[in-house]
Amino acid sequence: SLAAPAESWEFFTSAMWDPGRAGFADYSGNQNLKGAIARGLPESAWNVAWAVCSLLAVVAAWLLCRRLDRLRGADDAAGGAEQDDGLVLALQVSVVMVLGLLVSPISWSHHWVWCLPVLMSVAAATWRWRSTALGIAGAAGVLVFILAMQWWFPEQNHVEQNWPTWAKAVGSSYTWWALACGAVLWWVSGRRLKTLHR
Repeated sequence: SLAAPAESWEFFTSAMWDPGRAGFADYSGNQNLKGAIARGLPESAWNVAWAVCSLLAVVAAWLLCRRLDRLRGADDAAGGAEQDDGLVLALQVSVVMVLGLLVSPISWSHHWVWCLPVLMSVAAATWRWRSTALGIAGAAGVLVFILAMQWWFPEQNHVEQNWPTWAKAVGSSYTWWALACGAVLWWVSGRRLKTLHR
């Protein structure tokens, strides 16, 4: 504000309140639930579908964090106190970071830098829990982010809505990977809970 008062005033009194300023939901660089929905459904359905999917994602993330919390308690009961506490906390933070990316109306591809700590947490869980499934999910994540498939197709000016169905799926790869990785983490943490309760 002090370095550029006129520009700061303009941003906080005008630009910040302009909904069109951030960009279009269907733009290929928007890698989240709303972006996937906007590329796949008519505009009249975007907000309702996004609200429902976001609510489901919030509930799923909450349930996953609760399950991970139970896992920490199970580790303590099995005599592994504090061994996995840091890992479980890192995984819970990762779940919440990815949730924020998924439910945000705009999550440009460069916002997914948050997946670096997520991938590190998944790698640590893969190693500590000896989980092939998490290893595959983590490797798939690295591949998805390296390939950045949303840029393989024409973009801008709503052309993404005309992509073939397969390109719409591939062009939302960050979103699909995040959902799949969450499902794998749910499954792996459930198996680990069963193992620790034996």
